[in-house]
Amino acid sequence: MYRHCPSRNSCLYFRKKMNNDTILEKVRYILAKFNVVSFQKEDVEKSLVIANTDIEDNIQYVIGCKTKCYYYVTNNTKDYKFINIFVLKPNEVRLIKR
Repeated sequence: MYRHCPSRNSCLYFRKKMNNDTILEKVRYILAKFNVVSFQKEDVEKSLVIANTDIEDNIQYVIGCKTKCYYYVTNNTKDYKFINIFVLKPNEVRLIKR
């Protein structure tokens, strides 16, 4: 299972770099390849007690553990040294054995 949690900032980044049709194409591709997971209030509450300083990273970590993710895909690997999930950059996804 792979997981990536696009944030509001990611969407704003894409909006600046791509036109709407390109964004829609990329979102459809992601939806076809990845599972989209939801989160609850309890997940956010669990993330508040993690000793890491970035709340968004904590929430994503809690959800990753809850959904039994094997890999976390992000360009921001330095912020995920504290987790017990494999952290990969997007260009490393092809290295995953299925």
